[in-house]
Amino acid sequence: MSKKSRELVSFDFFANGKRYFFNVRETQNGSKFVQVVETRKTKSGGYERYSIVVFKENMEEFIENMQKAFDLM
Repeated sequence: MSKKSRELVSFDFFANGKRYFFNVRETQNGSKFVQVVETRKTKSGGYERYSIVVFKENMEEFIENMQKAFDLM
């Protein structure tokens, strides 16, 4: 993520060989977003990192669709 945002809060947990981070960040213009990051160690000793970003104005729809997916599990 660009250095043009600042971190407001971050928490993480470890599960099944992966570490997950939930970062609440704010852009320079005040827009807030959540960044969800997954990291895992590679066989070569490095790390793979994947992330998604959801801005505050899209959060309600994101949560609704995530709940639909959870309900099907």
